[in-house]
This record gives sequence, C-alpha cells and structure tokens, in this order.
Amino acid sequence: MVISYNMGKEDNKPAATGSGKSKEEDNPQASTPKGAFEENTPQDNILLSNILEYFNAALKHKHSKKYNSAVTLFFKAIAALGDLFLLRNEKKIPNSHTKRFLILKNKYQEIYLILDRDFPFYQDSYTNKMNLEETELLENDARELAKKLNLKL
Repeated sequence: MVISYNMGKEDNKPAATGSGKSKEEDNPQASTPKGAFEENTPQDNILLSNILEYFNAALKHKHSKKYNSAVTLFFKAIAALGDLFLLRNEKKIPNSHTKRFLILKNKYQEIYLILDRDFPFYQDSYTNKMNLEETELLENDARELAKKLNLKL
C-alpha cells in the first residue's frame, strides 16, 4: 500500500534531519510513507504517515473481525484525510471535530458529506457492536477521500 501526493509547499522550510540528508536517507524506517515528497511540509508528512498507520491498522482489525476497532481507525483515517484536505486548501488544520465540520460544511460540501455520514458510526462504535457492512462503508469512504486528494491507499 502506498500513499503518494505532490503538493505545492506551504512554506520553504525543509524538514530538519540533522545530517543534511532526507529522512529516508537518515532512517530508512522513518514513519514518512513511501511517496511523500521532500517538498511537503513536516505537517503534511505527519498527516500522510498517520493516514497510512490508521488505514493499515483498520485493515488488520477488519480481517480479524474486530469491527469496532476497524470502524474507529477507518474514521481516524477519514478525519486525517479531511485535515490534509484542509491543510492543502486552507493552510491550517482545525483543532476539533466541530471546527473541522464547520469549515468543510461551509466551503467543501462534498468532503463534508462524507465525514458527516461516517461520524455517527465512529460515535456508535463506543457503545454498539459494529459489523462488516459498516466497516466496509468507512473503508470505501476512506479510499474515496484519498482518491479526491490524489492519494493511493
């Protein structure tokens, strides 16, 4: 599974690695996903890494039939994808679900509708048992959002 995207720089500061080498050269096991370009900001790479971590962990839980965990992690991937979308377009990341939803609802309806549809599943995962159908709905939505961001999960 590879996440990749090429975004214009928000700022011109390169990520500090201490040796003048890229993160990958310094540490081949760095948490930056394959395909993350050096012109990304450190925040871009954190979000990309988190998206990959959440999505891969969700897939493992889905295959183990641990649907509540999978739903929670797929939603975290979806929320991080929404944050990446906002970082790309608004140059900032909201610090709460409320702010995230408000900006998306007012400016990016298509993205908002995905998060709005999926948020109740995330909330329900605390008190109800999730099933394969619900899990796959969130998985598909994560893939759809990634596609809108030119990412490949």
